[in-house]
Amino acid sequence: MKQYLSCAETAVMIRSVLKESFPGVKFSVRSSVYSGGASINIRYQDGPNYDAVKAVVGIFEASYFDGMQDYKGQNYTAIDGQEIRFGADFVFVNRQISDELYAAALDALYEKFAGNFASDPL
Repeated sequence: MKQYLSCAETAVMIRSVLKESFPGVKFSVRSSVYSGGASINIRYQDGPNYDAVKAVVGIFEASYFDGMQDYKGQNYTAIDGQEIRFGADFVFVNRQISDELYAAALDALYEKFAGNFASDPL
């Protein structure tokens, strides 16, 4: 028997997984239901890179899109032997980088490649 979860229930699960996977990082998880389906938007600042977060939350996507055939298919996940379809068709991840992190990255680059920034005497 298949179990169908709502978009809100899926968002609750995503929040829990993100909290366990990346302790100390504050995530904003918002669900959106519309006439063509549903999606979840995840936003956070600094913290882990996009690929690490997407790897954790990617299993919660209930759909996939094949642009060659203009086809939207469904994904099912098995948990404890039970087939589950999550409520969000797509999960979007948006990482924002603070000015402080940009400054720290620039300082690290300058320190590592200081010789490239030295001016030559005329």
